Amino acid sequence: MTQSDIENAPLVNEGAVWRKHVVPRRLEITHLSWVFLWASVSLMVEFIMLYQGTFNDSIINAVGMMSCLMWLHGFLMLDHWMISLGGGDFSKIPHVALFGAILKTIASVFFNMQPITALANNDLGYSWSNLTGILFFHTGNMVSIFDMMIYSRNLPGGFNYKNPFCADNIPVYAMWVYLAATSLLVPANFWTCSDLNISVPSSDTISAFQITGGALLSVGSIMFLVWAGPLPSFGIRPAGMPGELIAIESSF
Repeated sequence: MTQSDIENAPLVNEGAVWRKHVVPRRLEITHLSWVFLWASVSLMVEFIMLYQGTFNDSIINAVGMMSCLMWLHGFLMLDHWMISLGGGDFSKIPHVALFGAILKTIASVFFNMQPITALANNDLGYSWSNLTGILFFHTGNMVSIFDMMIYSRNLPGGFNYKNPFCADNIPVYAMWVYLAATSLLVPANFWTCSDLNISVPSSDTISAFQITGGALLSVGSIMFLVWAGPLPSFGIRPAGMPGELIAIESSF
C-alpha cells in the first residue's frame, strides 16, 4: 500500500461516517479496467457486425483484432498488478488469483491468432484458436470465483460474507458476470468452430449467445471500473461534507 493509494482513494459514505475505499496501485487497476471495458465493447460490436452481415470481413476482423489486443494488454497488466501486491515478497502474492489471471492471459494469446490469420490470409482465420481461448478464459473465471468465494473468503480480495453489499465485494459480483458471459461464449465458439463436425442451432441463436456474452463482459468491466474508480482525481473531501472521516481501510 503506497501513500499515493491512500491519497487518491475515493470516500465512501457509511451512514454517519465516511471512510476511504483504498485500492492498491489504483491507477494501474483503473487503467486496465478501462482497457477491459473497451475490449468488451469492441467484442460486442464485432458480434453485432457479424449478425448484420453487411460489413466487409476485413473490417470485422480488424475490430476483432483491436479487441483481442486490448484483452491481452489488460491481462498482462492484471498479472503485473497481482505480482506487485506482494511487494517483492513471493509469499504475499495472491497465488490462486494470479493463476486465474494467467489462464486468461493465455486465452488472450489464442484469441489474437484468429484475427491475425484472417487478416493475413484474407479468410476466416483459425476458428479453433477462438474456441481454445474461450475455454482458457472460462476456466480462468472459474478459478477466480473459487478464489474469491472459497479460498480467500473474508480475506482481502475475497468475498466479504459479513457485509455482502459492501464496495469491496463489487469485483466478486463483476467476476460472476464475467463467468455468466463466458458460459454463453463457450457454446457459441463450439458452434462456430469450423474444425468440429457438430450440429449447430440457427444463426440467430448463435448471434444471441455471442452478443449477450459480449454485453455481459461490458457490464462486468463497468463494475470493475466502478470499484477501481473511473478517474484518478478521487479522495478530495467536498466542503461541508457531513460525518466524520475515520480510519483508512484496505479493500485488498
